[in-house]
Amino acid sequence: MDPNQTETLELIAQIRSGSRVAWSRLAERELPPLTKYARGRLPSWARGANDTQDLIQDVFVRTLPRLTTWEHAGPGALRAFLRKAVANQIVDEVRKARRRSGSPAALEGLADRAPSPLARTIRNEQVGRLRAAVSLLSASDRKLLAARFGSNRRYADIAVLLGRPSANAARVAVERAIDRAAKIMDENRRGGA
Repeated sequence: MDPNQTETLELIAQIRSGSRVAWSRLAERELPPLTKYARGRLPSWARGANDTQDLIQDVFVRTLPRLTTWEHAGPGALRAFLRKAVANQIVDEVRKARRRSGSPAALEGLADRAPSPLARTIRNEQVGRLRAAVSLLSASDRKLLAARFGSNRRYADIAVLLGRPSANAARVAVERAIDRAAKIMDENRRGGA
């Protein structure tokens, strides 16, 4: 069994027996990835006084009592459970915002969030530079980046797919490939300036 999975099961067992320390340890571990997952998913017009961190903390507090009956369904099950709770909360916040505005049609008057022509041009240039840099990477680095960002695979899946010894080894390999691409982009930028 994965050490992270074992730790999760131990923390859940301790939480079920009333341990506040286990709850804190679980929160310390799970809040950062949930915050990263939720960031940008709640439209600014639906936020009201809450920010992403408030939303995540509300979800966490509401899910605590449900952990007493939560059933472990394999690796990543807790994080999937928490992500689903966050996604549901975001949907609820959007619905509340629409009710507050009176109707969905009232939201149509909000400013267009589409990028300006200048922003699109800059983004296209950046994407072109990134593609050029990636084309100069080794085949191994290109496969790593394609698996992580093109196919949105988890590090554990990348490890299996590309023959890495562990999810952490896959994560390190992806980070190194990113660093190499960034260095190429930086060198190309300095060379072209």
